[in-house]
Amino acid sequence: MDTDDKSVLEDMFRREENKIEAFSRRLYLIEAVQNEITTVTRRKRFKIWNDLVWMMVLDTRDAFVIHFASWLRGVTERGGLLRQIQARHVRLLRRKWKSNRYSDRELPRSLLAHKH
Repeated sequence: MDTDDKSVLEDMFRREENKIEAFSRRLYLIEAVQNEITTVTRRKRFKIWNDLVWMMVLDTRDAFVIHFASWLRGVTERGGLLRQIQARHVRLLRRKWKSNRYSDRELPRSLLAHKH
């Protein structure tokens, strides 16, 4: 295993992990607002008193969806993380198979070998 390839793959994962972390912070805010609205209104209809704040909440939700969809598209399209892994780095993700991990009563060895 080439250490340069491994460090490149680790850097790619780290960049994507940072992006996902940013999504999780925004999602946390959206979920907090949703929980607060549910608690305060007890799931009944309510009147929006400050349309600017409401618009900000909806804009935050919309931005989350747009950014997440854009990230997902980027990860899966040509040149994206998954395609780069498939083309150059898949061998780094292989794990040694331990066939004795399961008993023959659980799953036949032939099925395990095929699924591996």
